[in-house]
Amino acid sequence: FVSTAAASADEQRHGRAVELFPEALREEIEDTNSWTYELCNATYRAGFATSQEAFERAVRDASAGLDRADKLLADRRFLCGDRLTEADVMLLPCAVRFDAVYAFLFLRGSCGLWRERVNLRRWLSDCWSLPGVRETVSVRACQESYYRTLFPLNPSQILPVASPDLDAFGPEPLDEAQAENLFHWNILA
Repeated sequence: FVSTAAASADEQRHGRAVELFPEALREEIEDTNSWTYELCNATYRAGFATSQEAFERAVRDASAGLDRADKLLADRRFLCGDRLTEADVMLLPCAVRFDAVYAFLFLRGSCGLWRERVNLRRWLSDCWSLPGVRETVSVRACQESYYRTLFPLNPSQILPVASPDLDAFGPEPLDEAQAENLFHWNILA
């Protein structure tokens, strides 16, 4: 469970704060967090598997999670509807790292890529375009960390060649007015 921070000074000034865990969606968000956690966990289980059987089981679980998310996102913009929730925030770090790190270092190409699934690619682009998101993550720093610190998985510490658009998951960021309807709002008293 991730709790949201207190309202920022800007939110206080505007009299409202982003609500990532709205009451009406809590059960769906918790259920989604549960199975997306299993998707993320399966990538790590694959990466650190010590038997072929354990690796294949983890790959099946990761593939099933990717397929479930892609199918769900065929009918909605975000994981729990038309607005961003905690479920999207929880899955985003895995999504950002998936093609750059997990697909090859952990899953060894067995699940394909995030970007090969049209709905997952669109969802990541939508999340990436939200104000402030792209400034919080350096995909290259993620690669450097994983490929250089996980010696048993990459004893040579060779890094993939950096793509010129490595951090470009989507269009230019939306401004606040464009993003207005993509959030649940909590009116501050």
